[in-house]
Amino acid sequence: MMKQVRQLLFLSLLAFPVALQAQAEAEQPTEIPPGAIASEVLLIINQQEITLPLTKESGLLKVIPRQYWVLGQQEIPLETDQVTTDAMVGRVVTAWEPVIDPVAVRTYLSQQGVHLSGGEKSAVTITEQSDGAIEFDGFPSQHLEVDMTGLAQLLQQTAGYAEPVVRIDAPVVYSDVAVTDGLKERGIVEVLGIGHSDFVGSTPTRIQNIKAAAERMQGTIIEKGESFSFNTVLDDVSEEYGFVEEKVINGGRIRYEMGGGICQVSTTVYRAALDAAVEIRNRRSHTWVVPYYGQPGLDATIYLGSQDLEFYNDTPGDVLMQYHIDGTELRFILYGTADGRSTKLEGPIISNNRKIPSPIYEFSSTVAPGGEVWKEGGIKGFDAVWNYTIIRPDGTEEAEEIISKYSAKAPLVLYGPKVKKVAPEPTPEVAPATVPTKPVQVQPVAAPIAYPGAYCSAGGC
Repeated sequence: MMKQVRQLLFLSLLAFPVALQAQAEAEQPTEIPPGAIASEVLLIINQQEITLPLTKESGLLKVIPRQYWVLGQQEIPLETDQVTTDAMVGRVVTAWEPVIDPVAVRTYLSQQGVHLSGGEKSAVTITEQSDGAIEFDGFPSQHLEVDMTGLAQLLQQTAGYAEPVVRIDAPVVYSDVAVTDGLKERGIVEVLGIGHSDFVGSTPTRIQNIKAAAERMQGTIIEKGESFSFNTVLDDVSEEYGFVEEKVINGGRIRYEMGGGICQVSTTVYRAALDAAVEIRNRRSHTWVVPYYGQPGLDATIYLGSQDLEFYNDTPGDVLMQYHIDGTELRFILYGTADGRSTKLEGPIISNNRKIPSPIYEFSSTVAPGGEVWKEGGIKGFDAVWNYTIIRPDGTEEAEEIISKYSAKAPLVLYGPKVKKVAPEPTPEVAPATVPTKPVQVQPVAAPIAYPGAYCSAGGC
């Protein structure tokens, strides 16, 4: 019986083709039915989070017709745009379905700063001068290899959930590196790792310190089997090297000191070292969460004379350092010889949330008498944990937790001199007012009888 049905369908499609394309386009809905698909999907590619808006306006969705031959209780999908209804048993229905467009997803990801393979790859040429100075021509690009068709299908499947999240680990492809023979002999032949951070919102003086510190790192070579010390290379943050005063965290307070903002550089170097899978020997997070560093838990604070950032070069050759600034994005690149090791980084896991403490009040003569000024806002505290794994060429894994404990910061309020209260002067007592009375009207009376030697007034004698 089923064989006869298939033959009937085949003969009907061949004998009486009727185009339903125009009719389908005329009936295309202007909006996606509510609940048909999630409004957005969170995509995480190698720890980079991108929210994909699944709307027709974003261009990521296209609504396409799906045609089915309805035969009794069965719906048989039709794989052609031209079907017939007149000579067929049953009927043909068109259902409009939202579909994620892989081409549009690729374009959107590129606009969000995700560098995908298949585009242009910039190259870098590194030259060692006769005096040992290192010169860079260009900077390397970093691309992710992503199967966009497969990603679109995965997004489509996940979009049916209430809070869809798609996480993928994409292989990283670096651009080619051309070096002089002397550097090649030292094993500096390819990119080992790249660190990123964004200093958007920084003041001009903070940006000046970032550039000055990055210049101090430029061209640094860490020999095989040797350690890198950020403070040793930085050495000095005086005006002679282009540094100025900016905000720093010192002693649990925000102060203005020379070189404020340098931790943007140490944080980016730290991330490059993590990406290169070298051994980190000394690193500490900031006292408070700093918004310049994006997701918490991967920052590295430094302070000359005390806190340092150190890592050990356990690669097959020497390691060379380069920085590059693109807009407000700072990148540090480590070159060397890869031995097949790779990394996996997952997080952050947030716990032990700490509330903002009560404000701290401090006197300031610059505040008007009786006034208050909120000098610094409060910051919540918490613990952030990243699971970091180095995968060796033989497949063995070395896992560790990168733990950062951020303290809660109390707001700082400045108050001015107290205003002395002056006692009011006593109000003088006022005698009560006399109520005037109506004068007595004296009525004339008859003259009294006068007796010799006597005078009688009108009241009597």
